[in-house]
Amino acid sequence: MSWQEKINLSNDDKIVCSRMKTKGHLGQTEITPFSILNDKEEVIGHGEYTEHTNVRGLSTSHVLEYILNGQKSCERW
Repeated sequence: MSWQEKINLSNDDKIVCSRMKTKGHLGQTEITPFSILNDKEEVIGHGEYTEHTNVRGLSTSHVLEYILNGQKSCERW
């Protein structure tokens, strides 16, 4: 399951990603900001998806934070 599938969208809503940013001396944190648009191309939500790779042990953690229709959601895995 991709991170986009974790967001509860209506049939006509879509996710539009902005330019990804990286952080850390090795670029181990990737941050993808995004907007959620309805069928009229109006912004109804926004958020960030963050993927962090731990350099020691090569484990990866994910954070998905977004606001959709005024309701804030956060998920970590």
